[in-house]
Amino acid sequence: MKSITVFQYVLSLCFFFFLSSDNIVSFAEAKRIKKKIGLLTASLPWTFGPYQAQMHQLSLLLAEEDTDAEYEYDIHWLCFGDTIPDGVYKSYKDLQPRIPKLNPPPEDFPMDHLTFLGDSDMLTQQFSASRMNTLAKKYGLDVMITLMDITKTVPDEPFNMPVLAWIPLHSDTVRPTTVDYWVLRSYHGIAGLAPSGAIAINNAVGTDKEINIPVQDGSSSGSNDSIAIYLIKKLSGTVEVEFIPHIIDRQTLTTKAKTGLKLLNSLSSVAEVDSKLTNQPLINRGQESSLEIGHNQRSIFGVDSNGNGSRKDDFIVLLQGGNYDSEDRKGWDTSLQAFVQFYNSLDESKQSSVHLLIHSMESYLIASDHNLDADAPAAVLPQGNRHHLILHEYGLPRDVYTIDIARHASEVIAAYKTRADVCLHPSKVEGFGMNVMECQAVGTPVITTNYTAMGDFTKLGRAVSPRQMIRNPGTIYEMALPDVAGVADALTELHEEHLAMKRGDKKALARRNKELTESNEWIDANFSPTKVGSSFKSLLRRTQDEYTSRMDAKQSILSSSGPPTSGSYEVASGYHLTIVDWDTPWTLIAPDGLQILDNASVHRFCWSMLLTNQGGSGVTALILPAVYEDGTPVPIMDDDGSVHNDLPVLVRTYMITALQGRASRKKSIAQMVLQNTQMPRRLPDGLAVVIRSEVAERLTL
Repeated sequence: MKSITVFQYVLSLCFFFFLSSDNIVSFAEAKRIKKKIGLLTASLPWTFGPYQAQMHQLSLLLAEEDTDAEYEYDIHWLCFGDTIPDGVYKSYKDLQPRIPKLNPPPEDFPMDHLTFLGDSDMLTQQFSASRMNTLAKKYGLDVMITLMDITKTVPDEPFNMPVLAWIPLHSDTVRPTTVDYWVLRSYHGIAGLAPSGAIAINNAVGTDKEINIPVQDGSSSGSNDSIAIYLIKKLSGTVEVEFIPHIIDRQTLTTKAKTGLKLLNSLSSVAEVDSKLTNQPLINRGQESSLEIGHNQRSIFGVDSNGNGSRKDDFIVLLQGGNYDSEDRKGWDTSLQAFVQFYNSLDESKQSSVHLLIHSMESYLIASDHNLDADAPAAVLPQGNRHHLILHEYGLPRDVYTIDIARHASEVIAAYKTRADVCLHPSKVEGFGMNVMECQAVGTPVITTNYTAMGDFTKLGRAVSPRQMIRNPGTIYEMALPDVAGVADALTELHEEHLAMKRGDKKALARRNKELTESNEWIDANFSPTKVGSSFKSLLRRTQDEYTSRMDAKQSILSSSGPPTSGSYEVASGYHLTIVDWDTPWTLIAPDGLQILDNASVHRFCWSMLLTNQGGSGVTALILPAVYEDGTPVPIMDDDGSVHNDLPVLVRTYMITALQGRASRKKSIAQMVLQNTQMPRRLPDGLAVVIRSEVAERLTL
């Protein structure tokens, strides 16, 4: 037998060690591409709100080890609603001194996989693309995921990294006359929270949609211009779109509901249950007697003083959600009207076994989350509906309803849903409808409005057709007006089913069991963490590919013949400005008699502003200097400080779509443009002339 050297022996040991299972995994991991990913939503992950909770669940899914995955994510958390000082915070212990009045996370809250990023200049209402680019560069982020309403984003410049948006669409279509259209075009991937929303987004900006940027006659570059326009279409607006809902973990939610119900049926009050579940001091803010376990025979939970179930057979109608919207998008007012109409239709003998449980989060309670749960000062007033006053004016007996405005542990919230016999949630609009989904997940039927996500997601219960569509001044989309009579009829139907099941009606019980089975299977198949996580990782890969494709197209334009000499803008004019609904990135607000002397140069300059980011970030307006036919310069301002009516102004089209919902007069829109532009760039002289004689001639005809 041939002897081996010491070197060969050591080498064989190293080879054996490398082939061990642990080191094979390490080798597989080494092949994965590591990416720093930023998750952007309203607040920190443990604070009030479904967006924070859902983004946190997504972060856990992205952090899971997957040896087959192409990417490995280093996860960073950003907030647009909380101002956190600049810095990188590796744990809550590092973060807490900077936010001393914020409620701490639960003791077992998983955060080891997160790094928190601070930004002292964070805006609370809108968050611009330029701001996201600044943060990405500042912290070295490779990709970002956002979860917020579309209206929170200002598309002032292209994103400098792949951005995937998880979006609740609050309308049934995406209209090119709104800024929403331009926001959606700026992303590289979009996860629509509801099927109808994903379809509407895809129809507007999906990869099958062709962006209409025309090659105008007379362009100087001929075929080169056509090629450039083709490339610009690739980088200016078609997006990877997929339906990906929020996560509904039905088993976990059911377990929480059972835990909450057990405590609610044994302890003396809901406040005591919260204290036990959260290990926090007991807080009782206006708790009603119906929530005090065993207080009397009108208690919703527990048993009475004689050991009897107080209201176990009653028909409990739950109204649950946020009550902090001045437009009442959740439909609190119409829901209360519907319940009163239903209640008044009942015989007196049936009225005594019907109860309305209202659990609404008020605006000033949300603020207490950032003030260690301290009660709001007296001067802080609520912004939503006044439930007490409305029900009093409707004449509903006081013992028929409970109004609970406290923030509760998740087990208590789930228990409320389980205790209810129907969840009343006919909103005017919903981008997803977390309450609707969670009620169905614990087996409680819902009553909704058959519009957008509510129509998609009502499987157990009734979706009532709206009475009509409404549009409030200042809003950018239509809302559905809930049908009060139709909702009251749905309550009557479900009440009759409730009574039939209590009587042991076999047909009613069999029908409900069949509905429950189908609903559970549907939820588990479409909303489980496994399904959502898999879909998100796939879309995230395509999002990054889309970004790469756009950047390749941009580089091809800049490295060839340069920006096109056409297609950058359309013209809007008239006393009442033309309705803007086109795909060109700029709109020229033109006075009567305007003539462009060098159209190719104007187009090239406009394209250059977008392709090379000339003039700094987020340029939204360009003054086009012009002279009258006698050579006199057109003034920029009138004597009264208004924008001169003859001044030509080039404006980013997304900005015009945002402003045309507020005004129609050309001079008003031009005035708002310059008021909202910090330093509008000025194009070179000699590109335009205003012929006043032509205007006068037209006026005399």
